[in-house]
Amino acid sequence: AIANLDTVPTLRVLKLAKNKISTLCNLEALQHLDVLDMHSNAVQRIEGLDASTELRVLNLASNQLSEVNNLSQLRGLTELNVRRNMIATVSSLQNLPLQRLYLSQNQISSLDTLDNFLLPTLTELALDGNEVTKVDEYKQTI
Repeated sequence: AIANLDTVPTLRVLKLAKNKISTLCNLEALQHLDVLDMHSNAVQRIEGLDASTELRVLNLASNQLSEVNNLSQLRGLTELNVRRNMIATVSSLQNLPLQRLYLSQNQISSLDTLDNFLLPTLTELALDGNEVTKVDEYKQTI
């Protein structure tokens, strides 16, 4: 677990990559966090970010996520990197101002899932390495 973060409530950038962290916890005091980089850990669920409403960049690449959810409160999130996980489903992105969404090398296999992240603000979307890219209608949908 990550400890003593309540002593730095004005922290804007937190980089904790490659630390074998399995849960997102003890982040409640970081209400002004702008960038959270936790790539290459062992995070299994997106949780504990409710207080981080100013978060703009979230990097959870190379973790153990199976779904993208619990992000609806992150009203300032413009970049989400969840490459190299085990993600099959994506939800709770509809009201976010995401501009960059990186979902490469996951387990997204259905075009139905695409409806959840084709957003009007999106300028960059990476889906390479997913089964959905092999579906005939994929290019027409994207």
